[in-house]
Amino acid sequence: MLVKVELTIRPLEDIIEHIERHGTLPVDRRGDPVYIDQHGNHCPLWEVIDGLVTTFEMWCTRHNRTLPLSPLRMFVGALHYSMPLTSFNLEEIKKAMPHLRAAARSMGHDDANDLVVQTQIKAELEARAQP
Repeated sequence: MLVKVELTIRPLEDIIEHIERHGTLPVDRRGDPVYIDQHGNHCPLWEVIDGLVTTFEMWCTRHNRTLPLSPLRMFVGALHYSMPLTSFNLEEIKKAMPHLRAAARSMGHDDANDLVVQTQIKAELEARAQP
């Protein structure tokens, strides 16, 4: 289960550490923040974080639990609309991380896989609805 937690949460922690260390984010040629996966693929960072939030929202619904997702939602908004991030925002995200780690640790293999599939389906449906 530790591998699952690392695959889910560690990239977000890496992003926060990168911001704290460098004061910047990796960006594409247009200057938009991107996430670069272990295979070198680029994806808009706000979409990656939004997918993580969606996955945890679904988990909360399924298990009748709450998680501190507001800091991540603010992060998504800041990334998507090119708004500044403050040290307060980053501290709030860091405070949420132990709760997110605990939720990820509690996910069974089938539950985690199904949450990922459901998040992908939601993203595809939303993409189709865009003009």
